[in-house]
Parts: sequence; C-alpha cells; structure tokens
Amino acid sequence: MLVTDTADAATPSYVTIMFSRAQYQGVVSPNCTPVPNAVTIWQVAQDLASHGYAATEAVSTSLEAETGERCNANGDLTLGWSDLRTLQSQYGWTITARGNGDDRTLSTAQQTADSCDLLPTFVSEGFNDAWSMYSYFGGPYSLAMQTNVVAPCFAFGRTYSIGSNPLPVPSPYLVKVDSINGGNCANTALPCSKFGFTYTYTQPSALAALVQSAGWNIIQGYKFVTGSNATGARTWDCTGADPASHWTSRPEFYCYNDWLSVIDSIPASAQVVSPAFMANLQGRGQGGPLASIRLTPAAATIVAGGTQQFQVEGFDANGNDIGDVTGQTGFAIDGGGSCSGPVCGAAANGTYTVTATDGAFTDSAQLTVVDPPQVAGLTPATGAAGDTVTITGSGLDSVTAVSFNGAAAAFLVVSPSQISAVVPAAASDGPVSLTALGGVTVPAGTFAVQPRIGSFTPQSAAPGATVAITGSGFIGASGVTVAGAAAAYTVVSANRITATVPTGAGTGPITVTTPDGTATSSGSFTASGAPTLAVSGFAPASGIVGSKVTITGSGFTSATSVTFNGAAAAFTVNGPTSITATVPAAGSAGKIAVQAGSTTATSSAAFLVLPTISLISPTSAAVGAKVVITGTGFVRATHVGFNGITAGYKVVSPTEIDATVPAAAKSGPIRVTTPGGSVRSARFTVLASAPHRSR
Repeated sequence: MLVTDTADAATPSYVTIMFSRAQYQGVVSPNCTPVPNAVTIWQVAQDLASHGYAATEAVSTSLEAETGERCNANGDLTLGWSDLRTLQSQYGWTITARGNGDDRTLSTAQQTADSCDLLPTFVSEGFNDAWSMYSYFGGPYSLAMQTNVVAPCFAFGRTYSIGSNPLPVPSPYLVKVDSINGGNCANTALPCSKFGFTYTYTQPSALAALVQSAGWNIIQGYKFVTGSNATGARTWDCTGADPASHWTSRPEFYCYNDWLSVIDSIPASAQVVSPAFMANLQGRGQGGPLASIRLTPAAATIVAGGTQQFQVEGFDANGNDIGDVTGQTGFAIDGGGSCSGPVCGAAANGTYTVTATDGAFTDSAQLTVVDPPQVAGLTPATGAAGDTVTITGSGLDSVTAVSFNGAAAAFLVVSPSQISAVVPAAASDGPVSLTALGGVTVPAGTFAVQPRIGSFTPQSAAPGATVAITGSGFIGASGVTVAGAAAAYTVVSANRITATVPTGAGTGPITVTTPDGTATSSGSFTASGAPTLAVSGFAPASGIVGSKVTITGSGFTSATSVTFNGAAAAFTVNGPTSITATVPAAGSAGKIAVQAGSTTATSSAAFLVLPTISLISPTSAAVGAKVVITGTGFVRATHVGFNGITAGYKVVSPTEIDATVPAAAKSGPIRVTTPGGSVRSARFTVLASAPHRSR
C-alpha cells in the first residue's frame, strides 16, 4: 500500500517531468546540424532548476558514448554518459533505462537482456536509480513482459497514455506518460490545422490541467524550439499569442514558450518528483537494510572558489540501490576546504578528500581544485545572433557555460586558451560571462548585439495592420520603418517586434534600428492601397551639377534611390508625391529614375545637365600643348573647340577634360559641348611657336 504522512496526504498531485533518449537539441540529418532557435538540454535544465525542479531522462544504452554527443542515423544528437552525470550531479536529474528495440516479439531471455540486464551498465556509469522506471522502446509493450520480466526488476513500466496515475499504482505497475507532441495547429479555422502532420499540436492548457490534477502525473518532452522557421526539413511557428495557432512539422518538436507555461502552471502544492521517489513512497523500492554507501561523484574537479555537490546512495547487502541517503549523511573535507551539507569546496588549489559518513558506513571522493580561467580578450566585441565570437585566455577548458547578458550560448572549447561561442538568439547588449567547474563566474568582457531581421509576416497589409518582425538583437530598438515610413512598434523580445503599418507606407524593406546599428529586411513589404510608384515630371528641365531638381509623381514615401541617367544622386523625400534631388557630379543628360524596393519608375523626358567651366590651365600655350579644363557636367562631352577650331580631347572625369591646342587655333574662348548643352571659357591665348633654328 502507499506509504504517506500528513504532508503527503495534503498534496493534491505528484508531477514527474520526463525526457526521452537524452536528446541534446533539435537537429537535422545527416550531420545533426542544429535547427534554428533550437533549445539545448542545458537551457532546459537551468530553467527547471530556477523553479527548483529536476527532471528524469530515459536513456537507451545503444545511443550513448562515454563522452561527447553522438549523432545517430535518425538525426538525433544524444548526450554522452559524462553529460548525463553532469545533469545528475549539478541539476539533480534522475537517469532511468529505456529499451534499445521493440521487445514484444523477443524471447524471454532477449527481453531480459534488453531490460533487467541493462541495470549493471547504468550502475557502473553512476546511475543507481535506473531501476525506478523502464521505458519501452517507442512505447509498445506486452503485458506478459511487464508482468514477468520488467516488474520484478523495475518499479514501473512506461506506457504512452493521457491521464493521472492512481496511487498506489496497481500491478503490473504500468504508468501513464503523456507524450508532448507537435503537429497541426489546434485552431481548425487556420490553414495550419490541415498541414497533414501525424499529430495535432498538444495544447499547453491540457498539460496544465493534467499537472494540476490529483494522483501522479507524468509529462514527457523531447526537443524544444522558439520563434518560427519556414524553411528546411523542420518547420514551425511558435509566435502567435494563442497556442492554438502554434504548430511544428515533427511530433517531437514543441514550442518552448508553451512548455515553460506548463512548468509555470505546476501548483506550489504539487511535488515534482522522480520515479524513484514514487517507488519508495509506494514500497516498490529495491533492497533491504542499509549495508553500504557510495559517494558520487567519486572524483571531481572544480576551480578555486567553486563548489561541488555530492550525493550518497545507499545499498543493501546484495548491492541493490535503496535510494538517496544524502539527507542522513554527514560530510567533511580535509585541508582548507569546507562543506555545507553535501556541497564542498576550497579556495586554494590542491587535491582534497571528501568523506561521507552515515552511521557506521563511510565512503570518500577526491576533489581537485585548479586555477579559475583567465580571459585575455573577446573578439569581435559586436555582432549579430548566430555570429561566432572567440574568447582567448588560459584555463578555458574548465568552462562549463557561456552566456551573453544572461542568455546561454552554444560554445566549443577549442583549447585551454580558446573558446568559440555562438551569439544566442536571445542575446542583448551587456556582459559576456563564463561559468567554470564548480559554478564560479568569470567576466569575459562586454558585447553589443547588432539587430538582424530574419522574416516578417504578413508580406502585405493595409495601414493600421500589425506586422510581426522576427530576428534577433531587438532589445533597445529605437526605431522601426515599414516600407519607408516610421512605424509605431512594440519590442516583444530580443527576437520579436510587432509594428503597425503606418499611413504613407509604400513598397520597400522593413528596418529596425537599435543603438548597435540598423537591420534591413531582405524582402519588401507592400502596403495595401499604396500609390503606384511613378515619375510624372521634374523642374527645372536643366541645371548644372549641384543644383536642386524637384521631382513629382507618386509612391515616393519608400524611395530608396534617385539617379540622373544612371548616376546616383542625394535626395530628400518631401512626401508621397515630391522628391528634391541634387544633380550629381557624374550626372549627364538623360532620364531621372526613382527606385523604391525592387520597383523603379523613370521620367519620360530627359533632364539636361549643363556643363560649366571654372578654370583653364594654362591660359596661354602654343599649338600642340596640353590644356586642362576644369568644371562640371563633362560626362559624355561631344566636342571641344579653341575659338571655333576643333581640338582633340580626353574626358578624364566629370570635372576635368584634357585638350590639345589644335593647329590653326586662334586666341579666343574654349568651348565644351555635351548632350546637355555647351559652355565657353574666358579667353585663351595661342602663342606663336618658337622659330626652327638650322645648324
């Protein structure tokens, strides 16, 4: 029968938070490439820890490496045994056994090999609570195997089903586990409800109702994502305010914001527990009286000033794990170290011995203390989400986490002197911090996060409508434009801004400006009912370089460029129907064009760029001499004459022509002719050639 006390009797529910196959994060085949905005298991562990919760991980031995992550043929990236030990030691997670294949058609001996015989492997890796639950491969099970094989070795067998488990759990000790599935959105009025995925997206309200109900409630998640992704083999949208609009293309992908809302909904009166806790509560614990204890980890390394949490498992005379006895155990450390309960550490480098004592039983562990990491530099000091940042220094191989202003970052320890970290999507301006073994935080400098726009939706809408902009680096945004017009906006998060389509918006990109720069969308937004881009005229019809020209037309609000016969000009948008432009130095006679986004409108008439001459040098020379003519509007000059006599010339630049004094030239003005008109200089004097001397 269920063993309880007064406190337990008053508790309305027990909740177990499970995960399957030790999956690190969402990836795609063939190389286990992380999908955009995938959440790592470390972030999950940290967020649960902030609530005071620990989770249970069902592990298949065939998927595990001793260290590092393993990419399997299905595109799953699974944690190694050492990572699982970190989840156990630092976050209090429980590791249980999961089958390696469908056991239903196997012989009894084979079924035993894939269930009971897995336990020694888990114990040897330091996971003494693996007996508390057996998770059937993929979910299918047989009552015969559960009754005859699993129940004698394990406290419970997992089956996928929705609902609370009554207490005590009846024989043959099968428990319901609610699988948190992605799939089509739940709102049948939306197109996403008919995408044809295997499942309908699990609503967080249903999960919240489960974890708030009486009995033992178990929810199992897999891989979490944020934001939205419309390309590739894995797609989803977690951005809508209503979870009924959320969807993911794969059953094991689920929106992290929805999952966190479920975790937040667990009532304070509920206990978040492991299967081992429930097994011991129900009298399904393994073994007899305490005969020995085991201190884990048996060896650990921290940096000076850090701490290590230890755990003590009790065993009966037959070596069966009878549960965590840390609460009844005393801890001591030699040398200059200190312990506060099971948490021990030291401020000075060295090797220390930690001793655990429980009545007549003792065990010891070795704690090595090393120098904390030292940071020499952070390069670059600014960039966008997804960029790689290099951290240099010494002792960096002791780093266990990197964060950008509190946002956890994926990172790789290249060597003890170098770390490569990826700026996370949730990063904002602020300090970069390293967490070293033992929980010591080391500052690594400051980083400024540049904004980046990934997408926006819808692509077209009327003024007053809302546009959702997704990307990164949006914290502190100081301005948003939609198709060339300033828009009212709300910064929802570092990855999301909602903006209102302003009156006067046309067709053009969306921009987001922050103190660290301006991001521009790659695509254009079109305001419904926006006037068509067109150039109807300009005035004056001609002018010199630097003069002002007023261009009239429509759709000018989002203008991105103005050109005079292909030469870019400085301009000011006066309003939807007027632009003032300055004739550019490289301008020449030809049509004026206005561009907005990917659309260009061109004038029907040509603007005439009038040439000017400001200087000739020299002002006098003989036939054959070079004369430099300085002025403006010389592009495509068609003629140079010396007092009516045609001269050879070269257009060096829009402001310079080099001419040669022609034969028969006479003193008088120099004239330059272009497609826009002609201009003449002050008087040029032709000097007589020096007489030829005979010898």
